Amino acid sequence: MGIKILLEDWEGDWRGTLKSENLNSFFSCEMYMTVHNGIEQMTINIATLYGTALLSMATSIMDMISNKENKPFRISGFGSVYDYFFIMKGNQIKIEAINVINDKMESFLFYDKMKFAHDFVKALKSHLREISQINIRIKEQETYKLLEQKMYTLNSMIESC
Repeated sequence: MGIKILLEDWEGDWRGTLKSENLNSFFSCEMYMTVHNGIEQMTINIATLYGTALLSMATSIMDMISNKENKPFRISGFGSVYDYFFIMKGNQIKIEAINVINDKMESFLFYDKMKFAHDFVKALKSHLREISQINIRIKEQETYKLLEQKMYTLNSMIESC
């Protein structure tokens, strides 16, 4: 199954938001990212600013692959119940869901580092294709351009490994 990016917005219709004239708010939708390592599944929920979360993930994955930084990275969103920590463990990433109320780890998942990077690129490519098919003008948004650039750079890094 790999990784899937799913969206939801406060009106319950992100496609309607995407079709509207005001595209500036689109990358603030709520995101659910389903991560499936072949055995277990985790759903990462970013309550708002999913565009920023995806950009942060892409940058952190690039750093992880280039071994610039072998430190954990965190993804969270305003209003999220969990902070998600991505921790390097050899050739694997351990994803931990930490409850923001009590600071306790409630679930975790291991994923092969390179497979995670590959699956993330694949999910991002599919997501960008889907939203641009709904409204081609989304490609004019700075967040879209940055996500596309990160996707291509990350893909090049993966292919060179």
